[in-house]
Amino acid sequence: MKNMTLEQLRGRTGEPAMEAVVREDGAPLDPGVPPELVIPIWLGIDSDKVTLGDASIMIADFGEALDPPRVETVHCSYTTITRAARITFR
Repeated sequence: MKNMTLEQLRGRTGEPAMEAVVREDGAPLDPGVPPELVIPIWLGIDSDKVTLGDASIMIADFGEALDPPRVETVHCSYTTITRAARITFR
């Protein structure tokens, strides 16, 4: 897989499947929530059998990363249950 071009991968797996994001209560999406999601593809083997050499790791920052040397005050939109302890006990 790591030597395949994007076109070769899509030729083998097809175009990514997209699904609309809809709130259960029918209200409009909050700002910053993407209107659609990409459904993961099935690669033919269980994910625990895909080696790191075959996987490309992408790190995405959706605007919630913390950089203490650059940030005086921290606004975190996570609930206290899912918030990192370093933010809760600052």
